[in-house]
Amino acid sequence: MKTGHLLILLILSNAFNFRCSGGQAQFDSELLVLEDVTLIDGSGAPPRQNTSIVIQGERIVEIGNKTKNGYPDKATVVNLAGRYVLPGFIDMHVHLAPDAEVQQQTLKTLLAFGITTIRNAGAMPGAGVKLREKVASGKVVGPRIFTAGMLIEFQSYTNRFSVGVKTEKEIRNEVRRQMNSGVDVIKLHSQLPPNLVKTATEEAHIHGLKVIGHLKKTRWTEAARAGIDGIAHSGFDGLGWQVLPPDKQKELLELKSQGSTDLFKNYREALEHCAPYIDDLVSVLVENRVEVNPTLIKTEVAWWGNDLCLLEKLEPQYAPEANLSTWWWGNNWREGHPYFSKWSSVELAELKAAFPRVLEIVRTFHQRGVLITAGTDVGNPWMTPGVSFHRELELLAKAGIPALEVLSIATRNGAEALGILAEIGTVEEGKIADLVILTANPFDDILNTREIETVIKAGRWFEPKSLIGQTVTRKQTVGTVSLSSANEKYD
Repeated sequence: MKTGHLLILLILSNAFNFRCSGGQAQFDSELLVLEDVTLIDGSGAPPRQNTSIVIQGERIVEIGNKTKNGYPDKATVVNLAGRYVLPGFIDMHVHLAPDAEVQQQTLKTLLAFGITTIRNAGAMPGAGVKLREKVASGKVVGPRIFTAGMLIEFQSYTNRFSVGVKTEKEIRNEVRRQMNSGVDVIKLHSQLPPNLVKTATEEAHIHGLKVIGHLKKTRWTEAARAGIDGIAHSGFDGLGWQVLPPDKQKELLELKSQGSTDLFKNYREALEHCAPYIDDLVSVLVENRVEVNPTLIKTEVAWWGNDLCLLEKLEPQYAPEANLSTWWWGNNWREGHPYFSKWSSVELAELKAAFPRVLEIVRTFHQRGVLITAGTDVGNPWMTPGVSFHRELELLAKAGIPALEVLSIATRNGAEALGILAEIGTVEEGKIADLVILTANPFDDILNTREIETVIKAGRWFEPKSLIGQTVTRKQTVGTVSLSSANEKYD
């Protein structure tokens, strides 16, 4: 906690009966005024200096200048000169563990890092609708949850976290079953062919549910024309099927199990010469208003999975201890990424050389009007909750997207994709008060989004240190990745 903020809280404790319980500060006054902030409202508008935000209960009731509008009577006034206020962040790709302890620690950590809303993109048993309701009722502290049910996968590729289907009738029935269970979204997985993706999307839309996909056998263009609402991942999954010729796509299906230097080389070369494919894809995505959740951090972790300097940069000390002591991250995660470090350095060099092109494609998506959202795939090894989200923002900035637009991707765009932009995603009068208070300017450095002093979720005030026992301020000593050479490491 910064000294200035501590003084503010001490003053408030005397004047307004301030108290803190379970990481949450409480004020007896019904009206809370955040005075003299620089407001970055998430809409893409320029920052507004010397702004005051009036919160009543869970809603923002007024935004303006104190000298012009004054303050309502009996308001608690917190002077935040020198602070920057943003909408709460939205992580659009999280997988919550079935273990209750991991769930609770993960959710608190996400909230401490300013994430006030998440999309649970494929629920595990015990981590779906019931957990969403526990958070909504206040029994569990964390971001509000929009949840899918279990992943829907083609029958022969299922595991304990997915439901298998083979026919159009079966996938319609599964969509209906999940709808009746109360899910917010349907998640389709990699091996479903185009006809089943189309059928599932049609059925979900009948019931007012959105559909997102982690797709392999179905190309993004096919899914977009079938009406899918969102597509995740920008590494092999998705782009690989979009840019590789059909005779190479089967090899890509076996990527994790056998790897191929030639395949990785073919993939890199295909990315470098895929402009016609990307032009067609962008047109279809924009025409059908399909959200793309690129999870650049997942691609980075895969392709630098043999580099422990990346693990250090992802700061596993912030990961809930229950993550590290269970199967959730694997037994040998400290020695290399459990899934990806087995590839040879020669193979990984081809992929590292392809990463700048992946960033360029994501920038092209954004520039040409594709709805880009920010997500991480938290739940997977090395994907430290919260830390990985801010790294995702850094990668979006490295892709050439201006910081102001990156912040809109992290806030407004997520709310639009979830269909709740009328309630959250930007800082506006009448909306729910989901706010992040920073002590440093994110336009000086996008990673200043880590300089979090306070998180406000639905009008409730949370201190990161009270939530997780430590601040979330970034380490200044950790280096950054160089994208200029496939052989350069993190230092």
